[in-house]
Amino acid sequence: MARSVHASNRLVWLLPAGALLVVMGFPALLDWRPVFGPDTPALIQQVLQHPLAYAIPALLPLAKLVMVVVAVLAAVGVRHSARLLVGYYAVVLLIVGVLQNAADLGGTGFAFLTGNALAQLVLAVGCLAALRSLTAEARPLRNKRTWVLPLALLAAAFPYATAGGNAVAGLDGALTNGAGVTYCMVTAVVAAVMFLRPDSYPGWLRVAVGSLGGVFGLLNVVVWFVLSPGSWWMGVLHLPLLICSVALLATSWTEARNPARLPVGPTV
Repeated sequence: MARSVHASNRLVWLLPAGALLVVMGFPALLDWRPVFGPDTPALIQQVLQHPLAYAIPALLPLAKLVMVVVAVLAAVGVRHSARLLVGYYAVVLLIVGVLQNAADLGGTGFAFLTGNALAQLVLAVGCLAALRSLTAEARPLRNKRTWVLPLALLAAAFPYATAGGNAVAGLDGALTNGAGVTYCMVTAVVAAVMFLRPDSYPGWLRVAVGSLGGVFGLLNVVVWFVLSPGSWWMGVLHLPLLICSVALLATSWTEARNPARLPVGPTV
């Protein structure tokens, strides 16, 4: 028994460490050549502003609608909603892992964010593996955690406009933009729903979602508030990802390290 607990502890520690290592350890590619150093942040911004995932604008409202419907069903707790949420998230990760991290930059060449893509695709495999352990019935809602709902709504809306090349506050595209195929916005919504009904999902999966979301949330906050302060509003729009992911990670850590431990007393 002690040996299995120690193994579980080591596995859980690997999730956040592995997420950081994969995202930071694999260089972005430009015309299939690795890019290092100070050119990397600018390349990442260019790719994420013009990803292949946005290539068919007519499909973006549908992707957003699907995200909202799945999240609402899982938050309400209808039968099979946990399986629906995790299955949906796996499919979205497969899509964004390839298409959101790739861009044709014209004369600059084709760019691909290798670390981002690999981390998201690995998490997609984890979600598919977790489907077998999910139950049909939704577990209880933690009423004291509903403070995440406004954050999830902000992420789903993804309201911004552009002015002078910078992201600014605005309602442009709040109903039609690419939030449904944008990793950071989808993950903020998924993490919020898992945080609301945590017992519906395995502890290790919640830690994995929270770990990778926390890494991307922190990186985006640094990029938009520090490296590109002219687009500080984009930093605000990534706060739901950071907050929901860290909250999910922190509240799931103990259970994931010792799955056999049952909660004692009231939970919030």
